Order: sequence, then structure tokens, then C-alpha cells
Amino acid sequence: MGNQQFPGVYVEEIPRMPVVTPAVTCLPLFIGYTAKVTDLSGRGLSSGERMPIASLAEFERCFGQGPRETLRLMLDVHGQIVTREGYSPFYLHACVQQYFANGGGLCEILSLGAFPDAPDEAAFSSAIGQLPVSPSFTMVAMPDAVSLPALPQLQQQLLAYCQQQTNCLAILDIPYCNHTTLTTTVDDFRKQIGDRYLRYGAAFLPWLEVINPGMQSMAHLEIKYTPGVANAWSQYHKATKLQSSLLRKRLQESPGNIHRMIPPCGTIMGLFQANARNIGIWKTPTSAEIQGIRSLSVSIHDQQQETLNVDPQTGKSINAIRRFSGRGIRLWGGRTLAGNDSESRYITATLTTGFIKASLEQYLSAHRFAPNDTNMWAAIRQSVETFLQTLWRNGALQGNKPEQAFFVRLGLDQTMTAADVAAGRILIDVGFALARPAEFTILKLQHQLATDQPLPVQSADNVVFQVRKKKVRAQTSPINVAINPILPTTASKPRSLESS
Repeated sequence: MGNQQFPGVYVEEIPRMPVVTPAVTCLPLFIGYTAKVTDLSGRGLSSGERMPIASLAEFERCFGQGPRETLRLMLDVHGQIVTREGYSPFYLHACVQQYFANGGGLCEILSLGAFPDAPDEAAFSSAIGQLPVSPSFTMVAMPDAVSLPALPQLQQQLLAYCQQQTNCLAILDIPYCNHTTLTTTVDDFRKQIGDRYLRYGAAFLPWLEVINPGMQSMAHLEIKYTPGVANAWSQYHKATKLQSSLLRKRLQESPGNIHRMIPPCGTIMGLFQANARNIGIWKTPTSAEIQGIRSLSVSIHDQQQETLNVDPQTGKSINAIRRFSGRGIRLWGGRTLAGNDSESRYITATLTTGFIKASLEQYLSAHRFAPNDTNMWAAIRQSVETFLQTLWRNGALQGNKPEQAFFVRLGLDQTMTAADVAAGRILIDVGFALARPAEFTILKLQHQLATDQPLPVQSADNVVFQVRKKKVRAQTSPINVAINPILPTTASKPRSLESS
């Protein structure tokens, strides 16, 4: 220690190596239109400025209420209201509401401005083009673009942006479809989305039916009739305004809520963020019942999901939201668009890989000007191994032992040459084996045909049913990550992990 001049207790702080701090997981960005554009203090936000919010109340304080909607009524031959629906081409407010209803926490909002007459393609394209490099958000959706004819081009632009980031996934909405238009809508989406950067996006359907707040949000009225009665109820043509006493009377005579269909992106991102916070980013959020929705635009059955999950022509997987008897409505799929990619097929694999890479890059940036010697290499190796071992213990990596789950290589004549050391380069090889979801559970049953021989009488306790339940996992291979925090260089790829 220093030059002490009198008796006493002296304390000297010794700098310690920083540990690997986990990067942000499942932080969504919503892009769309709002009623106003301010921060929590009332200051107007500049163009392209993102605003973090942590609740629906904060959203409405900064961005206002949802858009004014059109009330669409369908009348039958008796003049009774068959359906009552709200419609608007702006879905951001409703999707954010669903996000928080399903466990979402902190998120970011990028407002394109106050509600115009209709969404504008150029505004979305410009907003995507101005998104930052190495952003804080890790998931991004643009629900207000779903009705635009240029939606496929905007989604391709968003996929290209996510591909350039370390840790970002595009959550894509598919245009509205019902039982009649499901097949055509899916085919068109797969054809128009293209074939590039599919591992950086995931698509979901069908749309969700939510309960509208009520008449106070309505600005226009549309009345339609069931087939064959368009001329039978001419008196309803008088009800051309929402203030019509006749309309109010009919609404009172036919009680019920006003419903609205919205795309599922906000709900999906809420489920993933809550799941990452409570369980882990490496798990698919299929255990939680979806909250806040009344119905689905399409009731998808097993055969339909088979064609959505695996498409033999394009390989582009689409995830389904389904209703199950006694279990409610749930997300029943977790694949990226890259359905034929064995390493990037699952959303959890893409998110976990991005999370690990972002965490390690964040950690290694602290050593950008550290001494390039054996002590530094040992400290880095220990910190990275500790981080990966924690993930393994939590179930993110597969393997019975740590050495089967990951490896970290760093050092002279392992990953670096003398020339690399002299040039100030630190080269690290990191490999890890991701745990992948068991999508299919196979139940094999055996039975024996009755014979003429009398069967021995057995008590119920002695009857044995030959049933085997087998969980099938996709074969997992390690994903090797080479990280160079100093200068870009070409490093030899590490050998794959040996199977256990």
C-alpha cells in the first residue's frame, strides 16, 4: 500500500474485472400514428424521436387516445342489429393496449404524427430508414401499415434493417382474413414477402376481436343489410348520423358490445416480454392464455395449422393463434419465417442468439483499451464462461455438463497469432448449444384383439395399459460466435461441439 504515516486501518480499493451483464431482452418498438406527440412533460417530440413508456396511462399521456372510428352495423329482415363493429385503419393504440394487457412492460413508441386521413407508405419507409444502428429495442412492429398496398415492400425493408442489427426481430402482421380468404391471404403473403432475411422476422395470424370502448369513440356510421332486404327497411336510411334517435333506439333494443378486429403484433410482443421476464427468453410463451380478446377472425384447426407451420414450397412458417376448449385462446407456434433453416427456425433460438451476442459485445467493449496479455485473456474467459454457465443452469443451453453446452477459446496459438497480439486484436471463439422446443409429442398405443379364449378376470388395480409417451426434440447443433471487439479480422471457425 501507500506510505502510511501513523497507526490505523487503511483500505485500498482494488479494481476488479467487470462481469458480463445481460443485454436487454424483448424490448418492443411500435411504429404508427397517434393523436398527439409529446413526452411525459408535455414537450413536443421531434421527428424520428422514440419515447419509452411503461404503461397504457403513460402512452395516453404522451400520445393521446385512439382514433375516431366508423360504426358498422348489419341489420336483418326484422330490423334487428346482427353485428356491430368499429373500424379504423389505425391500430397502434389498440395494439399497445393489448401489449400491456398481456404482460408487456417497458416499450418504445415512434409516432409518425397525428392521425391523417389514411396511413402513408412514405412515412413508414422514411421512419424505418432513420432507425438507429445498435438500437435499444429488440423487437419492432408497425401495425398501422397493415392495410397499405405497399405492406410487403415495407416489411422487406424492416427485415433488412433487423438483419443489420445484433439483436432485433421484426414482428410481422398479415392482412385481415376470414375463413373464406385464409388460404389466399397466406399464399399472397408468402409470395410477396420475398426470400431474404427470413430468419429476422416472424409472422402471426389471425386477427383478434377486442371490445371497443363504446359510442364515444365513433365518428362515422355505416349501415348494411343482410342479403335480400336492402329495400325492405328504407326507414333506416334516415339513420345517417350517429346522433340519430332511431339508431340509439335500435342499439338499446339489441344490447351488446361494439367489437373491433385488430392485428396481433402487440399481443404477441406482450406475451414474449412477459415470458422472458418471468421464465426466460429461450422459452416459447404458449402457456399463458391471451387476455383481452373476445374471438378470432379465423378458427384454425389442426390441418390448417399443418400448412401454416410447414410449407413444402417456400418453407415460410406462419404462427397460429388458436382457441382450445377449456384452455382459452393461446399462441400455438414459435417459428421465424425461415422454416427450412435448421438453426434459425425458432423464434427462441433467434432471440437467444441475439441476446448472447449483444451481452458479450457489451461486455467486451469495456476491454477495448485493456492490456492484451494472458491475465486479460484469463479474466475474459472466466467472465464469459460464468455467463454461459448461468444460462445453462437456467435451461437456455442443452447438455448434461457445461462442457457439452458451451465452450470459450481465447489465447495465443488458440485463436490469435503473435501478429494479432502485436496489432492489439483479441479474438474469441464462443460456441453454445441452444435448447430447442419439443414441438411434437408422440403417443404410441398398443392393443390386443380379443380371442375365443376366456380372459382371466383382473381387478381394476391389475389392469395394465401399454402406453408410451415420447417427447421428440429437434437435433441441436452448436452455434459458434466469433467476436472481435477491436478491429474486424478473419478468424478460423471453431470446431462444432461434440455431441454428448
